[in-house]
Amino acid sequence: MAIKVTMEPPRGMKAGLGRTFNQMITQDFIEKVEPYDKWRPLTYATCFLHSVVQERRSFGPIGFSIPYEFNASDLDASLIYLEKHLNDCSSKNRRYEWYAMQQMICNIHYGGKITQELDRDLFLTYGELWISENIFSSNFQFNQQNLETNYIIPDYVEHTNYVQYIKDLPDTDNPMVFGLNPNAALTRALTQSRKLITTLIDVQPTDAAAAGGKSPE
Repeated sequence: MAIKVTMEPPRGMKAGLGRTFNQMITQDFIEKVEPYDKWRPLTYATCFLHSVVQERRSFGPIGFSIPYEFNASDLDASLIYLEKHLNDCSSKNRRYEWYAMQQMICNIHYGGKITQELDRDLFLTYGELWISENIFSSNFQFNQQNLETNYIIPDYVEHTNYVQYIKDLPDTDNPMVFGLNPNAALTRALTQSRKLITTLIDVQPTDAAAAGGKSPE
């Protein structure tokens, strides 16, 4: 007898970002690259992008054509590249190459798993919006339209402040933060309900004695 254990990403931006900032991002990490006031927002934006594309898969075909297996390794590789790029730009006193960063993260690290062109275009759009110089603006927000809760990039020096900020995020996300219609939440809820019911039916024990006994009637 064998037991198979699978690890699924946490659901919701609050849970996804919380997991990242509790397991991957530390105080030493946000002080890893100078200037810190550029490195911290870029780190948060990349982590936010990672949580968005993982959460978008829960919307089924309206999220991505195929449920791609994005994972923490993709985020880790992206952050390592950004660290090297910022250090290289700092040592050579040159401007950040945003297009190169967008292509490396969206087209290579994550994009290597993408097989549908429309999904690739979607991912590159996220990169153009969130891996750009705009994230250093004081009025930057990830959602394009104002919502009840606007998703911004917090600017803290202490890691504990980031963790607390993420804890204060709403438990339920408005689909518009993912670029989806608000009605997408209903579609996701129906899909998850069907999946739950199917799973419950699949794990029901079979009646081993039924073959030699009376019929259910």
